[in-house]
Amino acid sequence: MKNKRYQYFKNRKPGQVKESDIKHQIIAYCNLHGGFVWLNRNVAIRKPGGGWIPPQVYGVPDIIGYTKEGRMVGIEVKRPSERTFVDGVKNGKHLLTKNGRHVLRQIAFLRDMEKAGCIALLVYSMDEVKQYWEDNDMAMMVTPDRIKTKEQASILAEEELEKHSRG
Repeated sequence: MKNKRYQYFKNRKPGQVKESDIKHQIIAYCNLHGGFVWLNRNVAIRKPGGGWIPPQVYGVPDIIGYTKEGRMVGIEVKRPSERTFVDGVKNGKHLLTKNGRHVLRQIAFLRDMEKAGCIALLVYSMDEVKQYWEDNDMAMMVTPDRIKTKEQASILAEEELEKHSRG
């Protein structure tokens, strides 16, 4: 039996980026570099008899968590191909579409977080998060001498996640 995940990547067009790939990169990076963040699944739930139960709060970012210093982090991730659409929403276009209203709620939530002193980011790549972390001197959770290779960084990220999930 072939691995379905492998088949998906094999059939993906060159240069096509999945939002979930970006999210997982960001989570691993933030957890290694001064924070503890996780994927927030803020979605509607299907009722057994039909219909939907809406999310409790609209606009909550894809990734939420906190830094080592105790600041809340909210990161909304969009595919690079969505940049034009999101910029249009910010400028008042697409507001009558379902996706436009959804993006507007996300932007409003991030603005409210920022006003409250939280770290609130709307990003299209892991590099944007990395740049923010470096520009703002975010504290390292681990010492650089413990990490020699990408494989060690991945292993360390997994260990940090396991520690936090156990409580």
